[in-house]
Amino acid sequence: MATVFVITVLLALWGYRIVNTRLPDSEVISVDSATTFDESGLSILALGDSYTIGENVEIFERWPMQLAFRLQRKAFAVAKPTFVADSGWMTTDLSEAIRSRKLSQAYDLVFLMIGVNDQYRGSPEEDFRQHFKVVLDQAIQLASDDAAKVFAIEIPDWGATPFGAFNKPAQIDQQIAAFDMIIQNECRTAGVVVIPLTNISREVWWNPSKLLTDDDLHPSGLTYARWADHLMPFIENKLSNGIER
Repeated sequence: MATVFVITVLLALWGYRIVNTRLPDSEVISVDSATTFDESGLSILALGDSYTIGENVEIFERWPMQLAFRLQRKAFAVAKPTFVADSGWMTTDLSEAIRSRKLSQAYDLVFLMIGVNDQYRGSPEEDFRQHFKVVLDQAIQLASDDAAKVFAIEIPDWGATPFGAFNKPAQIDQQIAAFDMIIQNECRTAGVVVIPLTNISREVWWNPSKLLTDDDLHPSGLTYARWADHLMPFIENKLSNGIER
């Protein structure tokens, strides 16, 4: 509780918008309790940075893996997710990695979560817009040029973490909001659904010792499970309408 109080005071001093909702219960599904992946099932491609690759957590705790496990529980046959992501990647790094991997598979579901490192390193908004458009086009191409199979996800707000509390969190909040708006606008033009996540990502301040890893910055497996729960209705709605394969 002392940690939460300190973070709350720091965020308030910076004029930060504190989230007043508590994290609901979520289950971290383990490998042992998951169904075996079916390589003929739904193919999932996860594109991103440390939030996608799951810095400091086990592979099965990454949110794309937790999402796949949840789809299995809903009786969907799912192939093991493919990752093109790494810690510290900006949009340009991701774009280059996609080109170097030369992915040729037509994925059924493509997830794109990128931009936090562009914000962290001070990229101008127009530069981010141009670079995001490139990687968004790549994501659509990897989904058989079907924008309806692509889901962009808002940028998590690291300003709500203990690490972020000492790095001008109100400024981080404003910059991420600006980048999220760019993501919204570009995806609207391309016909891609954007899943809101920034506000939910701020819930970690309620219990950082449980919802973050030891670096006081990156989400824990429990937080990623929460994100997977949040994503599920969007994905189920898509799958209920059918996917052309």
